[in-house]
Amino acid sequence: MVLCGAVLLACIALSRFIHNREFRPSGAEIQGADRASRKDREAQVKPLRPDGGFKLVFQSRYLLFIALLIGIYTFINMTGEYIITDVSTRVALRAVESGTAARSSSCPRSPSGDMDTSLSGLPSCS
Repeated sequence: MVLCGAVLLACIALSRFIHNREFRPSGAEIQGADRASRKDREAQVKPLRPDGGFKLVFQSRYLLFIALLIGIYTFINMTGEYIITDVSTRVALRAVESGTAARSSSCPRSPSGDMDTSLSGLPSCS
């Protein structure tokens, strides 16, 4: 967990470093020699208005198709997950009700014949 936090902090520091390097004014801009370049840089740093992101997506056909593709993919993925979960739940319930749910022979058993469980309450089949 500490390693993951360290990697996250390193990524944040790297992105801040790159951002500051890209938007730092050059020597010519500081002296005002290149006004057009300074205006372009200010436009890049200026944040979008709250409706700016949606406006940008709806004005660009390329970004709109990417957004639609992501939406369709998400819908299909959620529907597939629901179907798989529903079918597997029904099959498992039918097997338990009919008594055909098989116990795995590789799971260790306690002296009473029940499966040993770990502290989490789940069967430990190691």
